[in-house]
Amino acid sequence: MKIQYYILGIFFLSGCFNKNSFNKTNKFQEKLEGNWVAYGNDENKRTFISFNLSNNNCFATWILKSNYSYQITGNELALNNLQLTEERFRKHKFKIEKISSDELILTPITNNTKTVLKRYEQGFDKKIRFEKIPKRNDFEFQIIGFKSSGCYGSCSSFHLEINKNGGIVFHGKENVPKIGFHKGKVQHSKVDEIGRLIKIIDWKNLKENNPDVIIDDDQSFSLKLKVNNQIYSKTVYNSSNEMTVGLRVLINKLSEFQNFDNLEKVNWVNNGFQLEMKPPPPPMKKNK
Repeated sequence: MKIQYYILGIFFLSGCFNKNSFNKTNKFQEKLEGNWVAYGNDENKRTFISFNLSNNNCFATWILKSNYSYQITGNELALNNLQLTEERFRKHKFKIEKISSDELILTPITNNTKTVLKRYEQGFDKKIRFEKIPKRNDFEFQIIGFKSSGCYGSCSSFHLEINKNGGIVFHGKENVPKIGFHKGKVQHSKVDEIGRLIKIIDWKNLKENNPDVIIDDDQSFSLKLKVNNQIYSKTVYNSSNEMTVGLRVLINKLSEFQNFDNLEKVNWVNNGFQLEMKPPPPPMKKNK
């Protein structure tokens, strides 16, 4: 199964508030920045939202991965999809019911937004209560490596590495737009976003996967993080109950780079990567 289908119920916004839009609503600015999670009908259905006040646009893995422009008027948040042409997916509006240091409540306003959420995001079509995800560490990462496995379907399989200066190396293997070895440069804002997401994961106390909860035909992911010359590693299956909120958000963000345009093909045979990483485990069948 592809990760984008598995996470259909995820709403993840990055950089959604322009500082200029806070002239009359400065009370929102300081409290909104950070990472938030909301739960649907059960804890396995989660919606994520992340506010980065330094950017002017939104990116959402909500229904389809897309970029959004935004506008805040009073306590209303309007989103306009910049990539989709179908009207029902393009324009959405929410009311900010409440914002505090640890709680955010949004309510869809327009009938269009309510209808789309009810169809594609069941459990998030009415009042949505977010809890702030606390920071778990003060890491300033040097390098992060990420690998995604294939599956019995058409899952994207690739290996990437990003350093603190924005250098990226990418090896596309299967079901990705760019096959082979590539290198490029990531914008500082994206590096900063990765750094913020790294800070909401308790890297020192990550648990092992429980094979009893792995579903059939499951994709897996490997992460390796270098901080102050110390290495932290984690392998997790897409459906595992060990997929914490922080891991899910970080994996979503890193998975976006399979579509990164600013990559140049190179003739490497692995020597562009600095971290040694084992391949993620292959798809497996759930234990009976």
